[in-house]
Amino acid sequence: MSVYVKTFKLLLIIVITLGLFNYCNKQNEGNIEKAKELAIASELVQMNVPNSENAQKSAADLIIAESRLTGSQGEPVVMVHGNAGYPSNWDNTVNYFLQNGWTSDMIIRPNWGSKTCPACNDHYGSELDTVKQALQQALSKSRTGMIDVMGHSMGATLAAKAILDLGIANKVRTFVGIAGAFRGLNSCGVYPYNVPTTTCGRYGLSINSPLVNSLANKRFGKYQYAIYSWVDEIVCNCGAGYNVACCYVYGVHSSKPQILDGETSYSTVPYGHFGVLYYTYTTQRTYCARQ
Repeated sequence: MSVYVKTFKLLLIIVITLGLFNYCNKQNEGNIEKAKELAIASELVQMNVPNSENAQKSAADLIIAESRLTGSQGEPVVMVHGNAGYPSNWDNTVNYFLQNGWTSDMIIRPNWGSKTCPACNDHYGSELDTVKQALQQALSKSRTGMIDVMGHSMGATLAAKAILDLGIANKVRTFVGIAGAFRGLNSCGVYPYNVPTTTCGRYGLSINSPLVNSLANKRFGKYQYAIYSWVDEIVCNCGAGYNVACCYVYGVHSSKPQILDGETSYSTVPYGHFGVLYYTYTTQRTYCARQ
């Protein structure tokens, strides 16, 4: 056999060997990619993301899925101001939420009630309807079918009443009552011998009123929290100014609903009736981010 033939055969063997090596490498790379895809699919299944059988979810899809789980952008939050208040009372909270994952489209602040006659407002009619509409609007925007609800002062009990009337407590992930009077106000008296104003009447906040009793021992969301103050000049008032003894209704602070999953209380200025709204936005955010 000539040297040329031997050389040709040797080169042919080398070419065939290299070809087989490259083929095996491609097969291994394909297996690795498939393994990666299966791992991603498995992760998606564990996250309960719809259409998890699609193993090639994009990074954007995963980000959206995460937001659904954190409750920040995926779930709207409704913030209900207090008696004769304004949506702007929540500005500190809104600014903080916007810095921590929420979008302006996911924050809903209804504007309810008379601003010049606090004694004219109650938990009925246009006041209640306005809050109901806000809750329904929030649900229409939700990516998860759930929302968060926070209310301050009379806005807390108004939000609770609206949730019960609509029958959507199972669609509220977190309910936060801030300086609410869930057990009634001593300054309103005891129903039916209450102070003769609309705010203290049948649909108002007198102790044992039909409205107050309708909120007793109820859940307004999956998780229920209270933020309140022992130096609250409104809730802790028997009609003659602040008195810590007036915080109590039947031995319990009136700002505490009967059912609670957690609470935060304050006993010093500036955390009075309005301070517990203005200065507790970090706590509010912590509660609303709960899953």
